[in-house]
Amino acid sequence: MDSRWLLMTLVIGLCRASRKDWIPNIDYDNPDNWNVKRLPCSNDRIVLGDSGDATVSVFIQANATMKELVLPSDGVVSMGSNMVWSFTDTNQDPSCQGEDVMFVRSDPKDWFDSVNWQDDQGEVLLETERIPCAYDDVVFPQDSRYYVLLDTDVTVGSMKFRGQGHTTSSFKTYLESDDGKEQFNYGNLGRMPQVNVVGCQDSSGCPCGNDGQTKDKICNKIQCLPPLCKSALSPAGGCCSRCGCILNMEYNKDKFILETFKNNVNNKFQNDYQTVITSTSKTRSDNIQFFASDNYDGKRAADMCEALRQDIINNKDLYGITNVTKVTSGEGTGKQTGSAPLSTGGIAGIVVAVLIILALVMVLGLVFRTRGVCCTNGRKLNIDMELARAEFVNHPTDESAVLRGFDNPMYDTPAKGYIDDTITKYNPVYSSTGILDEDNDDTLRGFANPVHVETTFADDTDDLNTDLKKPADASNA
Repeated sequence: MDSRWLLMTLVIGLCRASRKDWIPNIDYDNPDNWNVKRLPCSNDRIVLGDSGDATVSVFIQANATMKELVLPSDGVVSMGSNMVWSFTDTNQDPSCQGEDVMFVRSDPKDWFDSVNWQDDQGEVLLETERIPCAYDDVVFPQDSRYYVLLDTDVTVGSMKFRGQGHTTSSFKTYLESDDGKEQFNYGNLGRMPQVNVVGCQDSSGCPCGNDGQTKDKICNKIQCLPPLCKSALSPAGGCCSRCGCILNMEYNKDKFILETFKNNVNNKFQNDYQTVITSTSKTRSDNIQFFASDNYDGKRAADMCEALRQDIINNKDLYGITNVTKVTSGEGTGKQTGSAPLSTGGIAGIVVAVLIILALVMVLGLVFRTRGVCCTNGRKLNIDMELARAEFVNHPTDESAVLRGFDNPMYDTPAKGYIDDTITKYNPVYSSTGILDEDNDDTLRGFANPVHVETTFADDTDDLNTDLKKPADASNA
């Protein structure tokens, strides 16, 4: 046998496709399937389904004690072997308070929703590859039952359903059975979907196959975060724009082996670039795409791409690559370049903040409306005064200064036309003596209003004149 053929055969045998396990089930003993996020206890009233139109499917595979059981009006209840259920009116578990516990798992889970799959190789960078590709091994764990929405034909590398391996024809037979119809929903397809189990026979790799309309179905369920760089990249097979770099490579069909390329990259670069996530795949255009991202501004990923590109140029035979081109995202922005959707709590917080601000504005407006807040030398001014005509002058410290005041109508000076023949009492708070001498009211000892004081200095005046002009009688007003 040709040694090169033997080597390729061995490598193909060593190639391992990604394994993807289906996560959601309809099991009774799964806390996520109950509205209280816990399993029912002995004092609970168990309700399998609500009063809606949804068909409920429940798989009961564990012994249980309960107070009451309400069965669904439309649905399927499957029971495991050798299980025992009992009912009691006595309180057998003091820690169980007792309440209505409802089984809420009724709608089928979508095959094309990435949250329903778990990849055995960890985080998958490209969104379409989070759903089983044409070369992936698909596993539905054995000890559970499922309710899956499959409304499109799919191709997988292998299929193991509840411990039983299937080919294309055997899985078709299973879908046609009553058990298969209970666990797979075809949606609006109008027919039974075709599940092709073929695998990848090409050592250089196979395209994932999740493109076209299938890609649209996948991407419609993905919520992308705004990238932290300018000119973010959109790699083949991706739903979201990301920061990082892409190496597009042409390969030698006789030398290039996809798994060998991945191993070389991991062995040479992964230790130095542990924060960088990579993906290597074959595209529909029959090129090899290497995509790297660091989930930040892409700079670290770009450094890795450049190091790999130089190594490929220096070792083309080792990698089996004939040509390589590099594309990188722009410089980092240091902040989100877009806005993610606000949560309900965020929206509520904004509304409350706006209402508080409006309330404060209304209160302050009312205060300003009724009373002034301007102050001069610690004294409040009324908002109705003509502040535009006020001159604020410091009191003189020179004893030779002469203070000249004015009649202040706010403090018992009769206003013209409103008070007639009235003897006015002066406010003792603003009197220099504190009390008006009613027996001698020709002159008053007061103070100069600091708002309307005019200050003049006379060289020939020795004493500060503090006599203030007495207000005119109301009769002269």
